[in-house]
Amino acid sequence: MHFYWRVTEELKYLGEHWHIHDPSLLREYRRWLNKKSGAIAMLSGPHTSPNHVHPGRIPMLCGLN
Repeated sequence: MHFYWRVTEELKYLGEHWHIHDPSLLREYRRWLNKKSGAIAMLSGPHTSPNHVHPGRIPMLCGLN
């Protein structure tokens, strides 16, 4: 599920959108998001939107698996 989340985030950064049409995959993706919401919230702090990149700030990467 981390792979799907990462692809979705990269597409958001590029201004694209991707939709999951398979109901079982969508259900499992939502479960994974609910389970990992705390870690995702830490990754997407107040200044990490794709349109705002602070010069000199390197985003912290952590595993979500």
